[in-house]
Amino acid sequence: MELRHVRVFAAVARAGTVVGAANQLGLAPASVSEQVRRLEGGLGVALFERTLQGMRLTAPGQALLERAHGLLDHADEVRRAVTGQRRRISVGALEMPAATRRPASTSST
Repeated sequence: MELRHVRVFAAVARAGTVVGAANQLGLAPASVSEQVRRLEGGLGVALFERTLQGMRLTAPGQALLERAHGLLDHADEVRRAVTGQRRRISVGALEMPAATRRPASTSST
């Protein structure tokens, strides 16, 4: 089981479709499908039920998803500990509320 396959699996579970996961990850849908197939092959179980509406988790898929986020978080924590990188976060704000509620600058001229 490779972490990249688990990341792709989690993205498919979140998006509900291979195409949606591919768009989120910046990958080709064929690559996403192949990685899910490899993960299923390595584990020897079907993780998704393929339907016309998209991908639905099987019982083994649900069991993996419940553990996948912890596994991926732990792998990121280990990577940061080894490389000294800090955790990246993104903060977003709507332009108008941010502009009207930010503190005034205190520059002296």
